Amino acid sequence: MLGEVTKESINYGFEMERREYKHKLISGEDLNVIQAYLTYNDEVNIYEIASVGRKDSGLLIMAMRMNDTKNSIGEKLINLIWNSLEIK
Repeated sequence: MLGEVTKESINYGFEMERREYKHKLISGEDLNVIQAYLTYNDEVNIYEIASVGRKDSGLLIMAMRMNDTKNSIGEKLINLIWNSLEIK
């Protein structure tokens, strides 16, 4: 999935650094998150992908920050979603 969403940017010339981390949900569950940190000149794009699977169901979460500045409204909104996400 990460390869598909970053393919066009990499072909354009972006350099990618892949990172992985765990995010603890308010429900107590640890969510494995894969992050692609893409840079080109002064532009920075960040993609984050996580998935949760259950029997007969699942959830795919993807966040994109496109040339976003630190502490922007977009970053605050994405952090609010990550910090309030509860999977039942």
